[in-house]
Amino acid sequence: TAHNKQVDLSQKEIDDGYTALKKTVSADPAVAAGFSEKEFKKEILISDLTKVKLEIWFASNKKLNPNPYKKLDLVESKIKVGVAISDLAETYSEDAMSAQIGGEMGDLSNKDLTSELYQAVAQIKDGEAYVIVTRFGIHVIQVHGRYNKGPNDSGRYNIRQIFIRAGDYP
Repeated sequence: TAHNKQVDLSQKEIDDGYTALKKTVSADPAVAAGFSEKEFKKEILISDLTKVKLEIWFASNKKLNPNPYKKLDLVESKIKVGVAISDLAETYSEDAMSAQIGGEMGDLSNKDLTSELYQAVAQIKDGEAYVIVTRFGIHVIQVHGRYNKGPNDSGRYNIRQIFIRAGDYP
């Protein structure tokens, strides 16, 4: 269970998740689903957020994902000796679309990224490689530009990535 894996949600995480969802869908999700905000959080949002946290826990567990983390170690060792993320993406990224163009993902906003990826990208320095684990797997991210041109003046980020898929959460 989520509690056994020490994956619990705080009220702040639930409230932040609701706020992020409202920004993503440009509407009140509770009203659209025919619930009050409190009912929506209890009946839908808490289970969705718990599932995401469990998926992140699973993807970040090196014992459960030894091969993806071996690949990450190899990629990080190449970055440390100066190999460009764009070159590494073509060889190691499991995102077939961006791998073909050196990991280039373009200018992305909060509507284009998972919440955990968007929050992390907003905190990292331009040009530095940074590892982020999401519900989908492991991302080696490099930000190449920032703009305030996203929805509702949110940030847009020019991102390059190497994506390494973790195992699927059971």
